[in-house]
Amino acid sequence: AENCYRETLKYEEATADTYCHLGASLEKQDRLPEAIKEYREAIKLDSLWDEAWHGIGVCLSESGKWYEALPFLQKAVKLNDQNSEYYLALAETEYKIGNVLSSVEAFEKAAEVDSSNPDVYLTWSLVPFDQGDFLKANEIIQTGLEDMPKEADLYYRSAVYLIHAGYYRESLIQLEAALALDYDAHVQLFEFFPELEKQKALYKIIQQYKK
Repeated sequence: AENCYRETLKYEEATADTYCHLGASLEKQDRLPEAIKEYREAIKLDSLWDEAWHGIGVCLSESGKWYEALPFLQKAVKLNDQNSEYYLALAETEYKIGNVLSSVEAFEKAAEVDSSNPDVYLTWSLVPFDQGDFLKANEIIQTGLEDMPKEADLYYRSAVYLIHAGYYRESLIQLEAALALDYDAHVQLFEFFPELEKQKALYKIIQQYKK
């Protein structure tokens, strides 16, 4: 993709859109400083190109430069307040800095803009989960399930949070719903349980369901 975009720039007048796509292809290759350079080229051509501001913000955030990333992500949201991905990136960066309230506000806005994006609830729920508030994390997932009752990932995550909270029977109900919707997606459970014994117990339940 990168080579195609570079070829495009040889044969047609440069546009912010082309530079943005080139930046994104570099970002996917984890060549973040190069990606930022191309996103900046897009902004030079069109200072209102929200994707470029978002791209720079995400690259900086992924590099651990959260304070530097913040104004770029805020600018992207200001230019386009109807993109849930922008609010998600902003929310995650605010949380990394320690601005929990601002982070929650951005997550709420993301859910308001796109209530049918499971990533909003999956990412948002990690905030209370990290703080040890497993029931609050599950509440956020349940809010997502109201809009997406057939989203297996949300049921799996609910099962994770309920196990951590000690609600084993309730977690089994969520787990069964998840397995019925998408059996193969159960592998995501194990990243939340590094202890081998818990993994074995979960695997046993999952195998029983397969039978």
